[in-house]
Amino acid sequence: DYVRTLKGQFKREELDQVAKTIFNRALKLQIGCGTEPTLYKDLDYIVALGKRYKVPYISLTTNANLLTEEKIESLLKAGLNEFTISLHGITKESYENFMKKASYEKFHQAFKAFETLKKNYDFKVRINYTFNKDNFYELKEIFNHFNGKSFDILQIRPIQKIGNTEYSDFDLESLRSNYPRVMETIRQQCKMNEITLLASDEIP
Repeated sequence: DYVRTLKGQFKREELDQVAKTIFNRALKLQIGCGTEPTLYKDLDYIVALGKRYKVPYISLTTNANLLTEEKIESLLKAGLNEFTISLHGITKESYENFMKKASYEKFHQAFKAFETLKKNYDFKVRINYTFNKDNFYELKEIFNHFNGKSFDILQIRPIQKIGNTEYSDFDLESLRSNYPRVMETIRQQCKMNEITLLASDEIP
C-alpha cells in the first residue's frame, strides 16, 4: 500500500534543504524504509550530504540485490558507515520464496564484495534476519552459506504484523520451546566467527 500510494522522489535542491534543516542536529542518518533505497539514483549524494554536515553515523537498509562491488565502494567513498541487509531465508529456496523477484546469486555477490572491500575500508555489515516458523531452523546453517568475514553483526528478530504483507502466519508458539537451544547454537557459531549477535534469549 505504501509503495502504491506514495510516489515521487526528492530533487537535489530539496535534499539540500532537508540536510540544511535537519542533518546538523542528527546523531545518525538511517537511509531506507518502506521501499528499496538502492533504486534511488542520488543515493551517494544523500550519504555525502550526511558526511558534509558531520552526521556521526550513516547507515543504509537494503535487500542488497542491486549492490555491485562498484556501487558499494562508491557509497563507502561517499561516507557510508554501515550496510543493514534484510534477510528472510538462508537457503536459496527459502530466500527466493520470501524475497519475491530477488536473486540468491546476486545477494551472495554483494556479500563477496563486502568481504573484498573490508580489506581496504572500515565499515560494518549487519544482517537483519526476521524469522517465522518456516525459516527459523535454517538459521543454524548460516555459516555454511555466509562467510563470517563478510559481515559483522547478526540481528535476529521475530516476525511482527506491521502493515499488509504477503506472509501472514505470525504464530510462533511452535518455536518457543526450541528457541533457546537453537539460539545457543547460533550464539556459539557467532562467537567462533567473531560476529556480534543481537537477539533475545526467548521469544517475547
